[in-house]
Amino acid sequence: MGERGEKLIVHTDGEFEILVHTNSLVVINRAGEYENHTHMQKKKKNGAFDISKCLQVIDYVKHCKMPHKIPICKACARLTLDDRYRLALEQKIDRQKEHKYININKGVVR
Repeated sequence: MGERGEKLIVHTDGEFEILVHTNSLVVINRAGEYENHTHMQKKKKNGAFDISKCLQVIDYVKHCKMPHKIPICKACARLTLDDRYRLALEQKIDRQKEHKYININKGVVR
């Protein structure tokens, strides 16, 4: 790719951009401020970058959909400019933290 720190634009979709930066993919909401970006892990698929998760996050944010997985919720909360959607995502993240399952019978010998 070149020098360390070099950025390569992979996809542009109106107000969103996907960049390849060092060891991760960066999704940027250009309509927002600096804090309206998120880093996604880079995954190789047949020698090319797999941007499907990034496109999925962009779709969630555009249509205010509620993702099931917490890392995707956090990424959507960082990208969105809609305060009500951000609040709903943060509430879902907090609920997931409260309802963490713990197996109380682990290690018990009878």
